[in-house]
Amino acid sequence: MWTNIFNDPIETVYVAELSGQLIGFINYGPCFNKKHDESIKELRALYLCPEYFSKGIGSGLMEIVLQELNNSDCKRLTLWVLSSNKQALNFYHKMGFKLTGETQKEELHSQILVDLEMVLLLS
Repeated sequence: MWTNIFNDPIETVYVAELSGQLIGFINYGPCFNKKHDESIKELRALYLCPEYFSKGIGSGLMEIVLQELNNSDCKRLTLWVLSSNKQALNFYHKMGFKLTGETQKEELHSQILVDLEMVLLLS
């Protein structure tokens, strides 16, 4: 799966490394729901190794993406986050994202997971 994302020209991926080790990454691309609207991008993933949480690395990765998108025609960045992922919800709120009220449900190993949509309006 990740090989396809890294090789897909419409996907953008930035990585964080420390001493040659991958410690995190961020990935965004066209919004799946609005593929033909270049003014909307979707944050697909932001991952950090847990030992690097709360060290500014996630914020740094996000700032790179936001700077890039603010210098483009993009007007909105959307994302989906698990409702149970309080740490991610807090992080995205601190970065300026707002809940839209949209939800999606998916089943994984007989459990229902609820994804919440968030959006950040760009300048």
